[in-house]
Amino acid sequence: MANMGDHPAESLIASALLFGADPWACLRSIALAGAILALLVIRFGNMRALALIAAGQLLGTLVSEGLLAARIAAGQADPALRATLDVGPSYVIVSALAAVVAAGARRWHRWTALAALTARAPHITSGLTTLAVTPVGHVTALSTGMLLARGLRSSDARHHHLHRRTSRAAPLQRLDGTGSG
Repeated sequence: MANMGDHPAESLIASALLFGADPWACLRSIALAGAILALLVIRFGNMRALALIAAGQLLGTLVSEGLLAARIAAGQADPALRATLDVGPSYVIVSALAAVVAAGARRWHRWTALAALTARAPHITSGLTTLAVTPVGHVTALSTGMLLARGLRSSDARHHHLHRRTSRAAPLQRLDGTGSG
């Protein structure tokens, strides 16, 4: 939170790219993120997948840090918590997992993401009842990923339905441009 006041954009972006001191945890996070992001890209393409995980990261950070700021202002949390670091790709990973669960391209994609999310559930929700920053951010990122993926899936379905209806209604064109016949 201390960095958000001085350089908010850099803090929001950099927090997803920084890792803790455990190199094995970093490698596991990178491997999991790569696999899940690949499934997300298969379903939504590069730009929409990037937008989805960016939204999970941004909203997860803003909501969790905003709640902490409100709690500090209300005297419900220690002001020293402003200096607590909340870094790592976990909001990105959680939002991507939730998106694949909600709208993965294949059934096995969805089941794999659900299994990974279920396995991580105790970790990502630990401390939620005390409104700790990281679990609040995880739940926000999870909700963001799931809701955006469902919205994108609905948008894709409407687009596909409209395209199918218009392609059936349009007359066939011959190569010489004279229409169907």
